Amino acid sequence: MASAARIKAGDTIVALNGKGFGKPSGDAFLAGLRALTHGQEFQLLVQRNNKNMTFSATYTGNFLPAFYLSLDINSVNKAQQVLQRNST
Repeated sequence: MASAARIKAGDTIVALNGKGFGKPSGDAFLAGLRALTHGQEFQLLVQRNNKNMTFSATYTGNFLPAFYLSLDINSVNKAQQVLQRNST
């Protein structure tokens, strides 16, 4: 999924389908992924090199094994800061 959505190492995922993440955990992001169905289009707002970028892709899996995705608390905190800056 990450390669299909053109995500690169060091990117910070800020929102999924326009919905930001309100607390410092990956729970909201993972819940959004679980809600996707096979063949559904989705958009990711990503911060890369201090620039916001939006990528679209098509979800092709019905499950998300834990080893495919790793989130660290620092990335989630950065995402929150970007959302706060964008909302003002």
